[in-house]
Amino acid sequence: MRLTLTLMRKPFLHFGYNRAVSKVLRFLSLKPIKAVEFQLDPFTGNVKSIREAMRYLQGVKILRTNPTIEFRAKVVDDRSEPSLRAKFADGKQYLIKTTNLSGLEVMEQMDRLVQMREPRTAEQIRPARVRGK
Repeated sequence: MRLTLTLMRKPFLHFGYNRAVSKVLRFLSLKPIKAVEFQLDPFTGNVKSIREAMRYLQGVKILRTNPTIEFRAKVVDDRSEPSLRAKFADGKQYLIKTTNLSGLEVMEQMDRLVQMREPRTAEQIRPARVRGK
């Protein structure tokens, strides 16, 4: 009985992390991106961040911002570090090595890359509130 009470009182450890990720994803737009390529070696121990990035970027709300985006997952067996390559519509490519990053940091980097191409407007940052009847 005592063990179950202590487990029930234990705070959820990832609440702040998930909240921060959802805040970044709320404003992320994939409009200027043409393709994203994920490269990972599943036999190394540092693939958690790239797997999280794959899950976050392939969410329904994120895909609505650019339905024509192309995702590729390249699984290799050469002990290379996991990486994410973003190809933009203007021809530029950016490589993000995700070995020592968290999923949140990868999403923040993607947001910075998109912001360089397409800055946010005031309506995107703070949408107008609609009052109910």
